[in-house]
Parts: sequence; structure tokens; C-alpha cells
Amino acid sequence: MLDSGPFTVNLATIGIDDSQFKAVTDTLGKAAFGADGATGFEIEGVESDRVTARLLRSRPIEIQSYDTDTGELVDEEVQTVESIPFRLDFDRQRLEVFSNGRDTRAVASAIQQRIDLGQPPVQLGLDLAGVYDAATETDWDVSVSSLQVRNLAIDEQATGSYRMAIPEDSQADSYIADYAGDISYLGTTFERAGSAVSVGFYESGSIRFFSASDANAELWETIGTEIQAHGATVKKR
Repeated sequence: MLDSGPFTVNLATIGIDDSQFKAVTDTLGKAAFGADGATGFEIEGVESDRVTARLLRSRPIEIQSYDTDTGELVDEEVQTVESIPFRLDFDRQRLEVFSNGRDTRAVASAIQQRIDLGQPPVQLGLDLAGVYDAATETDWDVSVSSLQVRNLAIDEQATGSYRMAIPEDSQADSYIADYAGDISYLGTTFERAGSAVSVGFYESGSIRFFSASDANAELWETIGTEIQAHGATVKKR
């Protein structure tokens, strides 16, 4: 899931810690796909404080097929298996879902159905001015290529959302300071040792790696650590 290809990650807090590592891992391992005919888990890797897995769900879809008897196209329902990759980080008490927000809620719900978490998982949104501050604390060179700002005054009667490109020679700090509370998207490029990775941060909580780079996995580890370390960068939705 963290290979060279582009990916999206969404975060949620989850009420588990290191003391529950074995119990949670065993529970997910026993909840294999096909046990109840609809959903299940497939564990891909176990580290000292993290479990990498997939939620597998059987879902019906409609397709059109050709009926040789009638010579017409007919609608047909078939079952497909949807695979949603995720990782449980017990040290940070965090769920990382490598898909969209809807799938994040689905994974959190499926885990909660099998494991007593004490409280429901909380999907996280991002304070993008804080994210930028956290990004500058990494050992990567960070540049801002674009911002999307909401509640921007167009005239005296109207406000709207505006996507602006940031020239290379501008000072991103001043733009971010001016619009800190209203930034809904932050487009960045992280560079180090000849590697360049384009990353988009969304206020909704999604983090999109646009580049096909071997550095993606390493950079996500860095970004994830810095976001976690800067409490102001993450706000509950």
C-alpha cells in the first residue's frame, strides 16, 4: 500500500494501546473473509507496535451482459470483493486508511464490531496552517505550489472558494498567515537527496501523494510523525 505508486491516506483516532496489541491482532486474524459471508480481514504484516491489514467486503454491482437467446443487453447483479488497505498504529493510537473518508468510516466500523474500543473511532480533519508548520520541521525541503481558500471575499456581497497558484519566488509563509483559518487545500512538494514528492493536504483529512516515487513510504512516515507531534495540526471533526 505504500509502494511507489500514488496513494491517499485518511486518519482516525482509535482507543487501543500497546497492551491490547496481541488481543487485537489475534481477533483480526480470526475474522478472516468468508467467515460470515460478507466482511473479513486479511493481515499482511505485523511489527512491534503496528498491524498492516485489509478489510475485505463482498459488494453487489450491476453489469450488463449480452443475452444470446434474445439478442439484447440485460442487467445482471454480480458479487465483487472490495479490498481496503489500512494500518493500526498502537503507539500513536491511530488508524491509517489508505483510501477515502467513506472507507475510513467503514474500516473503523468493522473493527469496532469485533473489538471493544471503549469509544468510537474519530476521523481526523487537518488544520492546514498547522500542517505547513509541521512540514517545515521535517528534514525535507518543502515548497508550496497552491492553496485553496474558502470564504474569500469576491466583492461586498459575495464570498467564494478560490484556488491560487503560489509563484516559486513568493513567500508561502505570508499567504498561509493571511488565510490560515480558511485554507481548505494545501499543495506541496517535498524534496530531498534527488527525490521530489508532490503531496496534497485537504482540510477534510485526506492526504494525497500524487507522485510515483520510491520515497513515498519514507516520506509518509516522516509526515505522519510530525503531524502527530504537533497537536495543533490535527483537529477532530
